[in-house]
Amino acid sequence: MLHSEWIKLWSLRSTDWSFALVIVVSVGMAALLSLSTQWDQSGVPLAPESVIGWVAVSGVVGALLLERRDA
Repeated sequence: MLHSEWIKLWSLRSTDWSFALVIVVSVGMAALLSLSTQWDQSGVPLAPESVIGWVAVSGVVGALLLERRDA
C-alpha cells in the first residue's frame, strides 16, 4: 500500500513544484516569524502560544498546496 501511494504521489505533474513551494513558504514564514518576534531581555521567555499559531498556519497551507483537485 505504501508503495502504491508513493507511485501515485510522484506520478502527479505538480508534485515537484508543490514541494518546492511548500519549502519556500515554510522558510518565508519562519523568517517572518523570527523578524516579527522581539527578544525580551528581562528574562521572560517567549510564550509558546505565539509560535503554535504559525505552525498551524504552515500545516494548513502545506495541506492546501498538496491537495489534489479533480475538476
